[in-house]
Amino acid sequence: MRADLYSDADALNAIGDALPALSSANPREIKPYINLFRFYTFIVQHQELHGVTPPDSEEALYRPAVGIMLLNREGNVFVGRRIDMPAGLAAWQMPQGGIDPGETPPQAAIRELKEEVGTDKAEILAESRLWLHYDLPKELRLGGMWGGRYRGQRQKWFAMRFIGEDADIDPAATEHPEFDAWEWVAPGRLPELIVPFKRQIYLDVLAEFRAYCSPDQRGRAGSAAAP
Repeated sequence: MRADLYSDADALNAIGDALPALSSANPREIKPYINLFRFYTFIVQHQELHGVTPPDSEEALYRPAVGIMLLNREGNVFVGRRIDMPAGLAAWQMPQGGIDPGETPPQAAIRELKEEVGTDKAEILAESRLWLHYDLPKELRLGGMWGGRYRGQRQKWFAMRFIGEDADIDPAATEHPEFDAWEWVAPGRLPELIVPFKRQIYLDVLAEFRAYCSPDQRGRAGSAAAP
């Protein structure tokens, strides 16, 4: 058990104690705190990082890429519904994409945000400490994804705060759209929305970026209904 589990548990208890006192407040004002309570409940149960860590000799088998946890001011996370997922697989995910030659991971993250979400109105809050890896299922590797060159991806993840308005988001306006719909969702819902072979990555990202998943006190952006 990690030492910071205790501080997270204390935060969970404090939020739980505060909820009854907020019961007479405006429901819209309470909602971010309820979402935060649910999120900390989830995180306390998933403290450890368990992602795939291949030996150095196999790093070349993993495509270098970035992932983006884009948070609005209410602490909700952007997810898009992928256009190209095979039938039967969940289609909702956070933005991600490969790193082009000569790019740094932060540069790639901003470019991918613009290409997949339709806006780069965001500020980087944090970068994952480690590269996070996942393996593609055998059927996708044999199906020719990335030309069969890679076993999976190794990703640097970035927490970003969205500083625009919902009207600035338009995935369909990009040159090669990857999403045909988008929503803001509570962070704790991410593992249930993502395809199973990426679920551990999402658990690791949630654990590392949990400090950024609370409402931003500088202001609040509107959010859409959850998928």
